[in-house]
Amino acid sequence: MALEVILEADLKFPNMNWTRLQQKLKKKIRRREVFSIPSVRRWMYTKYERWTEDANSFKIFGYDYERYGMEYNNGLEIQTLWQVMEDYACGYLIYTVQTSLLVANYSIRTDQIMEDLGNFPRWNSDFFRRDPRLQGVFSKYAHIMDFDMLRLGKRMVKENPNKYAFGFGVYVITEIDKERKNSLETKHLDPNAEEVNQRNDNFNALLKMARHAAVVANRVFIKIFADLQRPESLGADARELGNITFIEDPGEVHPTLPFFSPFYWFDTLFKFVFRKFVKIYNDYQFVRADKTLPLYIIKNIVAKCKNYKEKVCNTFGSSVVKITIESGRMDGKVRKGKHFMQSKKIYSCRFATDCLSVIFDEYGEYNTVGLDDMQVYRSVHSQEDEWLLQHSLFHRDVRGWTNLDAA
Repeated sequence: MALEVILEADLKFPNMNWTRLQQKLKKKIRRREVFSIPSVRRWMYTKYERWTEDANSFKIFGYDYERYGMEYNNGLEIQTLWQVMEDYACGYLIYTVQTSLLVANYSIRTDQIMEDLGNFPRWNSDFFRRDPRLQGVFSKYAHIMDFDMLRLGKRMVKENPNKYAFGFGVYVITEIDKERKNSLETKHLDPNAEEVNQRNDNFNALLKMARHAAVVANRVFIKIFADLQRPESLGADARELGNITFIEDPGEVHPTLPFFSPFYWFDTLFKFVFRKFVKIYNDYQFVRADKTLPLYIIKNIVAKCKNYKEKVCNTFGSSVVKITIESGRMDGKVRKGKHFMQSKKIYSCRFATDCLSVIFDEYGEYNTVGLDDMQVYRSVHSQEDEWLLQHSLFHRDVRGWTNLDAA
């Protein structure tokens, strides 16, 4: 989308020396004088001020504006060269950011490669031709989300240097319902409390205005994705701002190989042979568990066939996912759609399924009890002492209702 902004600006003033603007902008980016959309606009405004003070001596990046003009008429409005240059510079900054555009509360890997010969750079996102052994060479990971960036009210760290950093990018929040909670869970919180909480951080107010933080050439360069198990677990004030997508049917993965029928014959034959091999392998391992020439030959043939099948399916595998999209207001109006998922793009070690495991890893450092150390029930009916070992809130309530302790 940033590339579209750049191209449109170029065609509005085709005789503008855009290369010189790029070179100046590159230096500013390298020096960290330009790093955000507001900083680009401030830099362009200083250029504009210098030009208005002395238009005769200050050149606009080598552009002959007296010959080619300073205005562009699109039929709706008159745009000046400075407005178009500002859009171009903002688009160029977004397009050339060499770190990940993702800001997330869990790690996500991306593999885009910037190809640059010293002129205008080009992004290579061809995942299908990429050698998996080069994964670590070009990989970039999502930026760590600081939730103080998303708060307009009170923040957890008062002097947080990231508190004004909210800008262009793709913001990804997993388990957002656990972070934000709903109105029933937060009703006891004091909005006037000194410490930050869900009722005084104005997180939802930022969500309502988020798109205004990064608009370039009438395009919004902010996207917010969040996942949760139950939409009702998130407060309505935040939920109603977006759409809720439900996965109705994940679909089966099939290789999309047109005019490649030999693979389908191979796949059918392999499934038949593999079922036979599994039985032979299990029996052999149970009875002998040693290595002999017949098993060596069979296992290597099956392994090579399986590796070939996996590579084809993982490289060309595609599934059609049936989804339903509903407004966050949950008014019952549902749109049905399809999403085509490519295994190569999605499952090439993009993220960890157990992204919250660090919580339990920390528990593990202090834990001294294993599964074998836990007590087991003595029969199918739990006894009173076993009941108490559960430390259940429900059981505690039952004992209070029936006044068992008093009895």
